[in-house]
Amino acid sequence: MILPKTNLSIMDVRNCTGNPSLDLGTLCSKGQYINKWSKYKPVRYNFTTSRPSNWWKASDGNCGLDVRGYTTITQLVTDLRNDVTFWGYLPPTGGSAQPYRLGDFAGYNSQAQQPVYCNELPNIVYKDASATIGMALDMNGVDTSSNLQLTDIQGKYPLSSYYPAVVVVRADQNVGNLITASQTFAQGQGVGVEVPTSQLSAGYDYDFICCFSSIKQTSYGTNSTAANFVPAPTDNVLQRVSIKTGGLSVFVTGTWASNKSTYRIDATNRVSTAGATKTNVTLQIVYLDFKESGDSQEYGETTIKLADIVVPYNQTKTVTNVVANSLPEYKTRGGKLILTYTYNNIVNTIVGQFEDEA
Repeated sequence: MILPKTNLSIMDVRNCTGNPSLDLGTLCSKGQYINKWSKYKPVRYNFTTSRPSNWWKASDGNCGLDVRGYTTITQLVTDLRNDVTFWGYLPPTGGSAQPYRLGDFAGYNSQAQQPVYCNELPNIVYKDASATIGMALDMNGVDTSSNLQLTDIQGKYPLSSYYPAVVVVRADQNVGNLITASQTFAQGQGVGVEVPTSQLSAGYDYDFICCFSSIKQTSYGTNSTAANFVPAPTDNVLQRVSIKTGGLSVFVTGTWASNKSTYRIDATNRVSTAGATKTNVTLQIVYLDFKESGDSQEYGETTIKLADIVVPYNQTKTVTNVVANSLPEYKTRGGKLILTYTYNNIVNTIVGQFEDEA
C-alpha cells in the first residue's frame, strides 16, 4: 500500500503501518512499524515548515538508515561475526532537532522491498572442480518512485560511487583479502565478482562477505590503498564456505527473453569414479522476491520435475531447456532459479541467477 501525497490523515498512517496509536509522535518514532526501504518515511531533519526537495534523504544523506562503514577488513569481519546490527532504521526522536511531521508519510510504501539481492554460495567448493567462486549483488526490480535504491544514499558513504566487492577471510583468522568489480554500483547496477579458488587453501573454511568498497581492486589480494567498506544490506551478507579438493559441483543459471525462460544446469563430477547420480531433481523458476520458506507460486512461476542427472567421473553433464509463458513481469521484478536434488541421501538446494537477457 502506498499512502497518498495529499489529504493525508493520521488514520491513513495508522491503518497503513499497523501501529495502533493515533499519536503523531508514536507513529513517527516506532520504527518497528515502518518499512525502512520506503523512499518516503519519517526521517531525522530539523525543518518544520519549508520542506527541502530531498528531505527524504535525511540531514545526513543516509535516507533514514544506519549506514555503517569500516576502514579495515578486520573491523568489518569482527562485527559481522558478532552479529552487530547493520542497516537499521533511524526514526526521528522529536523536539526541535528531529521534529515529527505527518507529511513525512506522504507517498510512504508499506510494501517496499530490499533493493539488492546477493546470491547463495554452496556450503562446499572443490578447488579442482571450480576455478572461481562467484558472488554477485543484483538489483531487485523495485518501483523507484516509492522504493529506496542504494544509489540514493549520498551521506558519508556515497554508494553510487562504490564498487561491488567480496571480502574473503579464513574462518580462524580476522585478516583477509579483497576483490572488486571493475564498475561502480551506479555504473554496473548489479555485478558479479569472481574469487579465484587457487588463492584459497583446501581444508579450511572461509567467510565470504558481500560488500561495497570505496576503491577499485580487480585483482584478489589485500587492499592496496586505504578504503572504506560497507556491508551489503542482505541477510546473507556473510556466507561460510568449506574449501576442499576433489568433488562434485552443481550450478544453475538462466536467461529470459520474450516471456520465455531458458535454464541451464551444469553438474561436474570429480569425486566418484562410479559416477554421481542426482535424484529427486526439481527446478523452480520464480520471481526474485519469492521466499522459499512458505511463499506460494503465482502466475508465470513454475516448478519442473526433472529426470535423474547422471554424471560420469571427470565429466560435466549439462541439462537445458526453454520454458514458455514464464515470468511475464521479469523486467520489473527480476527472477531466480531454485534447484533441489538429492545426492548421497542429502537434499541440496542451489539458488541460481538469471544472466543478461537473451
